[in-house]
Amino acid sequence: MKKLLVLILALVMIMSLTACGGETIEITTDTWQDYLLVKQEIIVEDILNDFEEIETRYAKEVTFLCLKDEYAGRNVSRDTDISVEYKCTMQSYRCSFGADGTPKVEEKIFSPYDFSDIIKNSNYDNAYEALDEYKLVLVIDNGGGESSVEMKEDFEITRIEGTLVLE
Repeated sequence: MKKLLVLILALVMIMSLTACGGETIEITTDTWQDYLLVKQEIIVEDILNDFEEIETRYAKEVTFLCLKDEYAGRNVSRDTDISVEYKCTMQSYRCSFGADGTPKVEEKIFSPYDFSDIIKNSNYDNAYEALDEYKLVLVIDNGGGESSVEMKEDFEITRIEGTLVLE
């Protein structure tokens, strides 16, 4: 009877471990490119009035980390915990919108400036709808406006560490 009880308890423990699921991958500056890639997109955010009409339309450049295509069948767990240090040059561009709301980046405005930051798990819970097609790991937000968009150029990750948990 004791052997049966031990066997049942062992099975319960194994089942609970598999239920947690997930593969935990240590991410470092040397290994991150094996699993992740950097994407940059311009997205549009509309501010609506009480009549559900567009009151203000903003263009925003967003840089984000997502899973490489090899991992497209996996999901990123909310237990993922990654910190990124990066550097880039910030450049502002004049921006207009086509009739269909598509942003059009035009000439440079203002002088570019060097920028660096450290970010951790930013905006993971509030991923942009426009980016839902990607397996998001980390969103690195950026500024935008009605007539201009600030873009990160020469974007480089200088340090990255943490754990990537795939389900």
